[in-house]
Amino acid sequence: MAYDTGNIFARILRGEIPCDKVYEDDHALAFRDINPQAPVHVLVIPKGEYVSLDDFAAEALPALAHGFWRAVGETARVLGVVESGYRLLSNTGRDAHQEVPHFHVHIVAGREPRPHAQEVRRMTTDRSPAHTGGCQCGAVRYALYAEPIEASICHCRMCQKAMGNVFAPLAKIPLADFAWTRGTPSVFQSSPATERGFCAACGTPLSFAYTDANADWIEVTMGSLDEPGRIKPTGHFGIESTVPWLHLIDGLPGVRTEDNTLPERLARIANHQHPDHDTPADWKPER
Repeated sequence: MAYDTGNIFARILRGEIPCDKVYEDDHALAFRDINPQAPVHVLVIPKGEYVSLDDFAAEALPALAHGFWRAVGETARVLGVVESGYRLLSNTGRDAHQEVPHFHVHIVAGREPRPHAQEVRRMTTDRSPAHTGGCQCGAVRYALYAEPIEASICHCRMCQKAMGNVFAPLAKIPLADFAWTRGTPSVFQSSPATERGFCAACGTPLSFAYTDANADWIEVTMGSLDEPGRIKPTGHFGIESTVPWLHLIDGLPGVRTEDNTLPERLARIANHQHPDHDTPADWKPER
C-alpha cells in the first residue's frame, strides 16, 4: 500500500494541523488523542513515511526504529504512567480498524479501554438470544440477549445518508447483552464521536455507536433484525431533518408485490438473501 502524504498524521508532522504535544525528539512525535478512550490516551508516531507496523518493521532503518521505541518509553515517563502501568496498542490494516494510514502506537492508561463497539463478542452458550439479525448476504450476524432498552426512528441527516433512506429505525442494547456471532462488520466513522457498522460484502447497514469511553451500548438497524416487527419504536429523534412529506405516507395507496409486478418477472425472482434465522457457518444461498 502506497503511503498517503495527505493523511492527518503526515499533516501534523508538517505543522499543517495543530496537536496537543506531549513529547517530541528527532525520531518521533507524541500527542494526545482527540477522542480518548481512557483517562490517558496518547498517540506516538514516527517521523517517516510508514503506513503500518508491518511497513515500519520491514523498512525503517535501525537507528530510527531504535529511536522510535525509546521515544515511546520516554513518552510513558513524561505521562507518569510507568509505575502504575499502561498498554501499547497498534492497529494494522483494515480488519484491525486502522483509521489513519501512518504507523502509530496508542499509549493507554488509567483504566481498561472501552472495547470497539464493532468487536464486541461474549460467550453465549449459557444464554438464548432474545433477537437475532444480520446482513443480507449472511457474512455478518449478531444476537441480542435481552430486550432493547429503547427503539426510535432517527431522522438526522447523517442517519439518512447512512441508511440510504429518509429515516433510520434503531434499537438500543447494552454491550453486555450484545454479540457479533458471525463475521465482523466493517466500520465507517461518520464523525469523530460516532461509528457505523456495515457488511463489507453486501453493504447492509447494521449498527450505530458512540466511540467515547462512557458509551456502553450499541444500536442495531431494525431492518436487519430477523423479526423487526417484534420491536416497536417509541419515539422520534433528529426531527429537525424530517422530510416534509413524511406525514403523507399513511394516506398513500398501497399494493402487494404480486399485484404490481409482471408475472414473467415474478417467476425470475429468487431470494439470495440470508433467511430470517440463524444458520450453520457454511450456509450458502441457493443459485
